Amino acid sequence: MKIEKAISILKSDLECHKNRISAVPKCNNDCDNCYICYAMGTNGEHMQALEIAITLLELFARHRA
Repeated sequence: MKIEKAISILKSDLECHKNRISAVPKCNNDCDNCYICYAMGTNGEHMQALEIAITLLELFARHRA
Protein backbone atom coordinates (compact mmCIF):
# COMPACT_ATOMS: atom_id res chain seq x y z
CA MET A 1 0.00 0.00 0.00
CA LYS A 2 1.27 3.45 -0.85
CA ILE A 3 1.65 5.97 1.96
CA GLU A 4 -0.83 8.31 0.25
CA LYS A 5 -3.51 5.58 0.33
CA ALA A 6 -2.79 4.91 4.02
CA ILE A 7 -3.16 8.63 4.76
CA SER A 8 -6.47 8.76 2.90
CA ILE A 9 -7.83 5.75 4.81
CA LEU A 10 -6.77 7.17 8.18
CA LYS A 11 -8.23 10.61 7.40
CA SER A 12 -11.54 8.97 6.47
CA ASP A 13 -11.49 7.00 9.71
CA LEU A 14 -10.88 10.18 11.69
CA GLU A 15 -13.75 11.94 9.89
CA CYS A 16 -16.03 9.00 10.74
CA HIS A 17 -15.12 9.16 14.43
CA LYS A 18 -15.61 12.94 14.53
CA ASN A 19 -19.05 12.58 12.93
CA ARG A 20 -20.08 9.93 15.45
CA ILE A 21 -19.28 12.13 18.47
CA SER A 22 -20.32 15.46 16.95
CA ALA A 23 -22.65 17.68 18.97
CA VAL A 24 -24.70 17.97 15.79
CA PRO A 25 -25.24 14.35 14.75
CA LYS A 26 -23.86 13.74 11.28
CA CYS A 27 -23.81 9.96 11.54
CA ASN A 28 -26.85 7.75 11.21
CA ASN A 29 -24.80 4.56 11.89
CA ASP A 30 -25.78 3.21 8.47
CA CYS A 31 -22.20 2.30 7.57
CA ASP A 32 -23.19 0.17 4.57
CA ASN A 33 -24.53 3.28 2.84
CA CYS A 34 -21.92 5.78 4.01
CA TYR A 35 -19.38 7.33 1.64
CA ILE A 36 -16.87 7.57 4.49
CA CYS A 37 -17.07 3.83 5.10
CA TYR A 38 -16.11 3.15 1.49
CA ALA A 39 -13.28 5.72 1.66
CA MET A 40 -11.86 3.87 4.69
CA GLY A 41 -11.35 0.76 2.57
CA THR A 42 -11.59 -2.85 3.64
CA ASN A 43 -10.64 -4.10 7.10
CA GLY A 44 -7.40 -5.43 5.63
CA GLU A 45 -6.58 -2.05 4.07
CA HIS A 46 -7.40 -0.32 7.33
CA MET A 47 -5.04 -2.58 9.27
CA GLN A 48 -2.29 -1.96 6.69
CA ALA A 49 -2.80 1.79 7.01
CA LEU A 50 -2.50 1.58 10.79
CA GLU A 51 0.65 -0.53 10.50
CA ILE A 52 2.22 2.04 8.16
CA ALA A 53 1.28 4.91 10.48
CA ILE A 54 2.72 3.11 13.51
CA THR A 55 5.93 2.27 11.67
CA LEU A 56 6.40 5.86 10.51
CA LEU A 57 5.68 7.25 13.99
CA GLU A 58 8.19 4.83 15.51
CA LEU A 59 10.82 5.90 12.97
CA PHE A 60 10.09 9.54 13.67
CA ALA A 61 10.36 8.98 17.43
CA ARG A 62 13.72 7.19 17.04
CA HIS A 63 15.17 10.01 14.95
CA ARG A 64 14.03 12.67 17.42
CA ALA A 65 15.71 10.93 20.36
